[in-house]
Amino acid sequence: MEISVCHSCRAKAFQPISADGEFSLWQCSSCGVRRYQCPRCDGQGWLIRVRVRGGDAEMYVCEECEATFEIALPSRQAFRDFQDWLTSIGKQPAWSSVEEIHEQAA
Repeated sequence: MEISVCHSCRAKAFQPISADGEFSLWQCSSCGVRRYQCPRCDGQGWLIRVRVRGGDAEMYVCEECEATFEIALPSRQAFRDFQDWLTSIGKQPAWSSVEEIHEQAA
């Protein structure tokens, strides 16, 4: 089984727990944080759940290629560019316009 270092707690305990179509979900067995691998850049980046500062809009954003996906996780082809998404909702097209939401196991 493939195991990686967790981005949150730095423990070597991050491993795949399921694959939902094109999206592979990983979870840290130490701190419980969950992340999807990005299907657009073939798993080179991780999808980070973000919320717009001062608002309630949420999306998944790839930390590598900046593709954004709806929270419902549609498909590899159904993405928008991070900067285009922020501009479309009247926000500055920058990472400082969003805050990360840490997803934990239930």
